[in-house]
Amino acid sequence: MESLIHKIKKAIVLSAEAEEHVYSIAKEKLIKKGEKLIHQGNAVNKTYFVNDGCLRSFRLDKNGKEHTLQFAIKDWWISDFIAIYNNELASLTVECLKDSKVIEFNAKDLNKIHSLFPEFEPFQRMNLERHVVSLHKRILNQLELTASERYDLFLEQYPDIEKYAPNYHIASYLGITQQSLSLLNIIGITKFIQLGPFALAVGVLPYPITFLCTDLVSELYGKKRANFLVTVGLFINGFILLVMSAGQYVASVDPGNMPPWQILQLAAPVA
Repeated sequence: MESLIHKIKKAIVLSAEAEEHVYSIAKEKLIKKGEKLIHQGNAVNKTYFVNDGCLRSFRLDKNGKEHTLQFAIKDWWISDFIAIYNNELASLTVECLKDSKVIEFNAKDLNKIHSLFPEFEPFQRMNLERHVVSLHKRILNQLELTASERYDLFLEQYPDIEKYAPNYHIASYLGITQQSLSLLNIIGITKFIQLGPFALAVGVLPYPITFLCTDLVSELYGKKRANFLVTVGLFINGFILLVMSAGQYVASVDPGNMPPWQILQLAAPVA
């Protein structure tokens, strides 16, 4: 709770009476990984401030596909604001990606605070401006940047999130398929290394070695064997892409039961 009060005091002059009122309407909660705070289709009247941890809001479309709207880390707010302000049922689900500490507010109590204590208005305006700027940047990034560039920016904004967010959560936030995200990591587009005067993507390094190997096979065993090796490699690549594409239409494992290899750090941002 102290972190939120400190954040408010950095933005406005907070009277003792106003501070006491914030304490009276706030409820600190420990949320376990996998727990859902808001369910799509249900009534919603809560807003959450993240003291520690990470939460995610997402929407499930009519085909059962998830679309992640937001990851909320320390000092971020999260809720279904469309439902709250339009007095509708929740269009989003909010779930906890790791054990988290949040501060829960009743949305009506939070809105009334501005009439009771007008000094909160600048703080609310700053939060709104931050949210609008973030949303506009995300829209522009979706329009202008490649998938690889969006992934790099995502890793800069959420540097540790791939430790506890599965690939399909990140992919749904970036607006790409899980297969495309996996491919970015497999071919090494998202990480560059310095080799002398050259900055090279990790994924390009195996290609000259591959050509060297096929040349050696051709010299040692003949052109026919080398062609056979290349053909087999192409079929294997095609099979891998087919399996990855088919996986998009198979039901996902519950986040609480994800295997360890899905939550390892897979890439690093471009230096």
